[in-house]
Amino acid sequence: MKLLKDDELKDLYEGTDPVIKGTPAPKQWTDAASPVQPSSIDLHIGKISLPADRPSQKPDDVTSGRYQLLPGQTAIVTTIEQLHMSSDLAAIGFPPSHVSVQGLLMTNPGHVDPGYDGPMHLTVINMSRDSIELRLRDAIVTVLFFKLDGAVVADYRKRNTGVAPDPDVNRLSRDFLNVSNRAMKIAKHEVKRATLVAGLLAAVVALSAQFVPYYLGGVEEAKRNEAVLEERVKVLQEKVKVLEDKQSGAGSANVGGPKPSKGKAGKP
Repeated sequence: MKLLKDDELKDLYEGTDPVIKGTPAPKQWTDAASPVQPSSIDLHIGKISLPADRPSQKPDDVTSGRYQLLPGQTAIVTTIEQLHMSSDLAAIGFPPSHVSVQGLLMTNPGHVDPGYDGPMHLTVINMSRDSIELRLRDAIVTVLFFKLDGAVVADYRKRNTGVAPDPDVNRLSRDFLNVSNRAMKIAKHEVKRATLVAGLLAAVVALSAQFVPYYLGGVEEAKRNEAVLEERVKVLQEKVKVLEDKQSGAGSANVGGPKPSKGKAGKP
């Protein structure tokens, strides 16, 4: 078994029964932008399939332009290229570095068996903080091709009759990290909490409206009572003063009055 190199890889696009179909053979296969790299071939986005909100609904397919994959969101990407593997050829797919560094997790690049016919289907998840732009015809997976020492006894075509079906996109969760549902639950919780707090505040205000007037009335009554008491004390103080003055006047009169006379004793 050997790993195919660039001049062998370019031949996979050519011939009467090419291994790679769906796109023309690169004319400048040694350029930096060529899908043919020193020991690999880059395959490109042909379709983006998004899980529906409910399993009974039809998945959303993006077949042109671009799509912003939100944080936590999942999708299945189907390559433009169709692989028509011979019985002595196998392949292994990897996410290219420029895709991985964005935070796009590819769960199943996997390997391609001899005899496989069809595109590659890649499950991707946005594990980054920000949305990731998926553009149609952008490179999405790097594939290594291996020439086996000989043809396998029973290749994929012999083991699986008919064309391989497209994966069931709706088996995926639309939101892998459940960000939307968690955000909704948090929002609902905060709304309930705010409603409860608002209700308690309303009850406190209502109770205050009931008791504050009584409290304020009690304060005013206490002030009135205090004023009445002060007035009574003042009256009593004046009465005491009058009595004291009378007592003082009486004492002065006794001191300045005539003294009683002493009679002389008569002789017998």
